[in-house]
Amino acid sequence: MPSSEIGDPQTQFATAEVAGLAAWPDLARAKRYLIAAILLLGFALTFVLAKAEQAQSQRDARARFERLSERLEVEVERRLRLPLYGLKGARGVFAASADVERAEFRDYVDARQLALEFPGVRGFGFIERVMRPQLDQFVAATRRDGAPDFEVHSNGQEADLFIVKYIEPLARNSEALGFDIGQEAIRREAAERALHSGEGTLSGRVLLLQDADRRPGFLLLLPIYKGDVAAPAQRERALLGFVFAPLIADELFAGISEVAEGQLDFELLDSPAGESPSVAYQSGSAEPQAAAAAAVAQFKAARAFSFAGRSLTIVTRSRPEFDGSARASLAAWIAAGGAILTLLLAFAAWLLITGRARAEARAGAMTADLERLARVARGTSNAVIASDTQGLITWVNEGFSRISGFAPADAIGRRPDELMGAGAPGGIELPSPADLAEMASSRLGRRVEFKRRRPDGELYWVEADIQPVFDAQGRHSGFIEISLDISERKRSQQVLALALAENKALLETIHQHAIVSVTDADGVIIEANAAFSRISGYSQEELLGSPHRIVNSGQHGAEFWDAMWFQIASGRSWHGEICNRAKDGRLYWVDSIIAPMLDAEGRVQKYFSIRTDITAAKQSATALTE
Repeated sequence: MPSSEIGDPQTQFATAEVAGLAAWPDLARAKRYLIAAILLLGFALTFVLAKAEQAQSQRDARARFERLSERLEVEVERRLRLPLYGLKGARGVFAASADVERAEFRDYVDARQLALEFPGVRGFGFIERVMRPQLDQFVAATRRDGAPDFEVHSNGQEADLFIVKYIEPLARNSEALGFDIGQEAIRREAAERALHSGEGTLSGRVLLLQDADRRPGFLLLLPIYKGDVAAPAQRERALLGFVFAPLIADELFAGISEVAEGQLDFELLDSPAGESPSVAYQSGSAEPQAAAAAAVAQFKAARAFSFAGRSLTIVTRSRPEFDGSARASLAAWIAAGGAILTLLLAFAAWLLITGRARAEARAGAMTADLERLARVARGTSNAVIASDTQGLITWVNEGFSRISGFAPADAIGRRPDELMGAGAPGGIELPSPADLAEMASSRLGRRVEFKRRRPDGELYWVEADIQPVFDAQGRHSGFIEISLDISERKRSQQVLALALAENKALLETIHQHAIVSVTDADGVIIEANAAFSRISGYSQEELLGSPHRIVNSGQHGAEFWDAMWFQIASGRSWHGEICNRAKDGRLYWVDSIIAPMLDAEGRVQKYFSIRTDITAAKQSATALTE
């Protein structure tokens, strides 16, 4: 035997080790125990990690569902309130005129531009209460007022009738003109409730005469009295009539699902106390498969609220698109990656135990495979690309194929910019050869965002971390790129930028047309617009840092302010009319909405107030009583 082989200490060590293994009678049993332990620990760890990821995914989905549900709820209430603001304006017309004629009422409705200000509202009308003995006199007077063909449509036998005297635009609502709403129980109940409460009133679900499709609808009524009527007992005698708006739920809530990004369906239920709820509006399809999907929705929520004296309930459900995205998580990839890693580790242990020679023959390849697998395990959703010093791809992982759409065979030996270049005109694809050379010389990696192209031509965004790789001797041996598909993030950023722009435009519009102020949680003014300074007579410097009682007129009692503060301090919005005093002592009236702004824990941080000047309407109403 050559002396070099005899003197080789590595060969001697290997020979002694093989002899020792051959002499170990329990080798097979030890091998089974070790491999079983590796499999047990690996699968247990994989299970724990996958379950944790699945649980986190469900928590994130629940939080997103609740945010989208809240958006829907806010939008539903906003659309219901809009017609009420229009009716208050119509009531102001009656307060400012001793006798509102048909043409005058038509001019008011035409001036409001219903389609823009009150989308989904069929029109505005006026209902007059007529005692049956005066019916002929009422019809004759109405015909003289520009309606020669006016007729009353009633089958009721009650002593009084509630007749639609005006309704505009007439072309869309002609079937309702002259209709006695008092002949039908639901409509009469709403009219009588409005008469005695003095507040805006929403009827139960009805089928409107002017809707040929016979879809669910409502009547929204606002009573009008002669002068200021304080006592409920005086309201019946002082009643002039009602301004009202016919609402068709399908038109009022058209397109509302877009507020929830098309991910949720919802129902609006008319749910008065002691009665079974009825569906007033249902978004989405009414086909049987849609009903089946709603029955198995992953997330559901219901919230009851009161509007215009009516108890309503909003029921939200996640759509299949939402449920599908909620269930898609890293859990499956973690489970698959962990199982593969466990099996590979068990196989590696088997190789080490069954023979040193085989282990040494494959040690280099196994080490490289294990390193690559470790990178994949650290981010199973990422694409990993290994390239040589010239930037040519030498290896890719499964995540690369999943994200890019290219098979490994298509990628090996090609440059990433050649394979997946977005082809931006006048631009330089990243990473360029100059970029790679600079990273190799500086030994510094780079994190960049750029577009790439899939085989079918689809463009997508990636965030890539590109690092130069060096061997044991410090020589540059290539590059490693770990990239993540961030197309959804980019789209979200665009949506967010658009939403911020829309919010800015909305705030600017509000500041131009309303009296706006913001206070801290203690009621100290921290923001005030020019309209507030103008109507109050105080400068910006005088208002900021002052409590809101700087404009207190003393016209409202302590009970009024206590009720208002109790409502907004509990996190709910408040709406009402307030008399304020300007710096020069002049009194002015405002219609106010005060909304609390809450932090993540639900605590009040600020109060946002939007007010409109109604002094003229108040003075007109006072003049009518004198």
